[in-house]
Amino acid sequence: MKEKLIVRGRLVTPADIVFIRSFIEKYHDKRRTFISKELCRYWNWRQPNGALKDMACRDFLSRLISNNVRFLILPWVKVPHLASHLLSLIAKRISSDWQRVYGYPIVLLETFVEKQRFFGTCYKAANWLKVGETCGRGRNDRYKKKNKPIKAVFVYPLHKNFRLILNG
Repeated sequence: MKEKLIVRGRLVTPADIVFIRSFIEKYHDKRRTFISKELCRYWNWRQPNGALKDMACRDFLSRLISNNVRFLILPWVKVPHLASHLLSLIAKRISSDWQRVYGYPIVLLETFVEKQRFFGTCYKAANWLKVGETCGRGRNDRYKKKNKPIKAVFVYPLHKNFRLILNG
């Protein structure tokens, strides 16, 4: 990391990033809440009242991952191939921008497409890979109830060795 990364008063070092990667790999089957709380305990990262800085940690972890939350071209916009063109421009630029701001590159993009409402045509046209579907529980589900729409999961590799890099 070229620039210092300070999150809620804590300096995050390159060694911390390596630790976080190994921690997530070790607990890949656990939820984000578990990982953030355990990371807070390991770092002894607490609020003045002694409570874990769980939400700050979750926010920090979410900044380590880039996902495409909203991408919508309104129906009255009539430009041929606009969506796949924009996705291509974003894919070419995002890793270097991320490197400049956070000190490390992005090697894989991810997005979710609600199957009942959309087909993911622009992602298919831009050569994104459909790797599966969600189970319909949502990321904040605590009761293991399927109450969210099923979404197709698409990824776009930005580096030819993305699997090797992500697996450490």
